[in-house]
Amino acid sequence: MLPNGVIGPAGGEPVRFTGEAAGLHYGQKGSLQAWKENIAAKAEKNALLTFALSLAFLGPLLRLLDVEGGGVHFRGPSSCGKTTLAVAAGSVWGGGGPLGFGQTWRATANALEMIAWGHNDSLLVFDELALVAPDAAGMAAYSLASGQAKGRSRTDGSLRQRAEWRVILLSTGEISLADHIRSGLRGERPMAGQELRLLDVSADAGRQMGIWEELHGAAGPAELSDAIRQACDRDYGHAGPAFVKRLVASKSGAIADAKMWLTQFLIDARELGDSGQAQRAAMRFGAIAAAGELAAEYGTVSWPKGWASEAASKLYRLWGAAFGRGSLREEGQVMRQIRAAIESRRSAFEPIGNQATTEGDEEQPAVCVPDREARSHVTLGFRKVHNSEILYCFHSAGWAEVTRGFDPGEVARIVDRLGFLVHDDGRRQKSVKIRGESHKLYCVKASLLEADLGD
Repeated sequence: MLPNGVIGPAGGEPVRFTGEAAGLHYGQKGSLQAWKENIAAKAEKNALLTFALSLAFLGPLLRLLDVEGGGVHFRGPSSCGKTTLAVAAGSVWGGGGPLGFGQTWRATANALEMIAWGHNDSLLVFDELALVAPDAAGMAAYSLASGQAKGRSRTDGSLRQRAEWRVILLSTGEISLADHIRSGLRGERPMAGQELRLLDVSADAGRQMGIWEELHGAAGPAELSDAIRQACDRDYGHAGPAFVKRLVASKSGAIADAKMWLTQFLIDARELGDSGQAQRAAMRFGAIAAAGELAAEYGTVSWPKGWASEAASKLYRLWGAAFGRGSLREEGQVMRQIRAAIESRRSAFEPIGNQATTEGDEEQPAVCVPDREARSHVTLGFRKVHNSEILYCFHSAGWAEVTRGFDPGEVARIVDRLGFLVHDDGRRQKSVKIRGESHKLYCVKASLLEADLGD
């Protein structure tokens, strides 16, 4: 059911649209054939445009494939072509607005929910992430992907029915969601769940032409982007409904074909040691590939069989190289957080033992040795030498501070598993004598400072 019509067999049950269509940009102009020739045809040999258009067809398949909502964020500098990707993808379903079919990120939380509700089982396009406040960006990613509006009560205290939706989201911005969250006044740490709900994809094809790899006869990347934008103003809103008509006509076969493409993508993309997070992201890349392959099978687009999967696979590999596939995202974040604390606040570690020798185990009397560094008024712990290696030993308060935002015990387990924690048998802490008293400390090897943490 769309604001401008119903897709389904003739003579079916009458359906009336009761929503507010003024805030949406569903509609049709021009023709499907012209759209295929002037927009979809330019996607061949251009992986980013293929991926964006394939993504636009995924909305109606999300429930059929049992794939969660979420989306992709195209990140890149000004004038690289990322907005062209958004406008082109939007032209699958409509256009005519200032951003074609798309919306701006500048909206209240309530408005974002209602916009998502209006695009249920379809495509949702938001342009320029910087327009939403950093403190609200992470919650917006969770909300839009979760598919549920905020719970609200009536005046009598009873619960209102929640608005629910499942959409595929395409976002653009000059910085990633994670960097945008960190830029807030509170300097919040982005959660891996937020980054997985809105996957960050670079809007750079690596050919010094922004999003483009093949110009298809255009004099330059700017000319091709302008041509795509102009074509999206002339022809839009035909491809999505045409795709759904074929989907309705052969639902069981379409589901089988889409699942086959998705399964094949997951098999081809899998690497030994992939984390659960990498596999979760692969599911979305694979679903987008399956939608693109189905659109090609239906003749809704003009690219050859296999090209949508190839484009999605290429972008998934690039995403994985940037995000990290072999370990959980949180592991790299917490290790970098500990390293940064040591590097920036070495004076917050009081030296104990004989720092000039390779001795200094807890069995020896620990003597405070003055050094030439300015002492910090707030300490994180102590610095000592153990078996020829410097250890940074955090007391409980210091460990809680540097692991803020994480579970301190889980962090100790991660640091130990990666081989950077020295501890007593059967526990994550080491007993260290300081001025005759025994203290339980989290002792981190200085070799962490030279480790490759994927940054």
